[in-house]
Amino acid sequence: MAEKYYSFSSYNYTLNNPIKFIDPNGTVVDNYTIYSDGTIYKEDTDDNTNTYTYVNLDNRETTDLGTYEKETNSYGEDMTKVGNGASGENDFLSWNNITSGNLYFEEDAFAGLLGGVKRFYDNVGQDVDNVQLNQLMSLNRVHSNKGNRHSALDVAFYRQDGTTGALATDDDISDNINTSLLNTLKDFGLGSKVVYTSVSATSSTKYLNGTTGLAGHHHHFHFDGFDNPVGVQLPEVTIKKRRLLWFGNFRRR
Repeated sequence: MAEKYYSFSSYNYTLNNPIKFIDPNGTVVDNYTIYSDGTIYKEDTDDNTNTYTYVNLDNRETTDLGTYEKETNSYGEDMTKVGNGASGENDFLSWNNITSGNLYFEEDAFAGLLGGVKRFYDNVGQDVDNVQLNQLMSLNRVHSNKGNRHSALDVAFYRQDGTTGALATDDDISDNINTSLLNTLKDFGLGSKVVYTSVSATSSTKYLNGTTGLAGHHHHFHFDGFDNPVGVQLPEVTIKKRRLLWFGNFRRR
């Protein structure tokens, strides 16, 4: 699978984390279990979809985050298709004015995105609009008409009333909601390389701590990169107990 998981050496067993994960056969896996602490597992299937499930470790509640189509790009990588049409929404995400067919995201990174969004909703403390995606990637990882092999994503800011799309220079921008969203998505591995925000369209002054200011990024986060090792989840195995019978110096099973 070296061509598929290009971010990791083919000599790395279980993404260099053998204490936490096992992988007996090195298969392609595409159903995801996402835990609220940021841990992500995936399970082998043969279909052309990815199903994402969230587990809240506090109360063991399980939430179905949806089943999405997947397609393989020219690099041999499986990409999750987020939706159809330039604008739309589902139970957890909305997307607005997406251009150039950029409705795809690398399947592991999409698990991090969905998990972070769900935990954000659980902890934000007020009603908010769905997290709004302003740009994703094309099937071949092109973002905003620029070639980009990283997992790149644009996410709209929030206003204080919980609506999205606010400019950073608006009086009603919500520092608390946006900081919560930023930190939660980073906990799930998004933005490992750099995250851009700025205070105005012409400024390179950063809007939030933990970001890098870049002119033009004045109404959205620009996340770049994904760094969250995803482990393999094995099917459940039932172990049958065998009764041992002893006869003198001999043992029968």
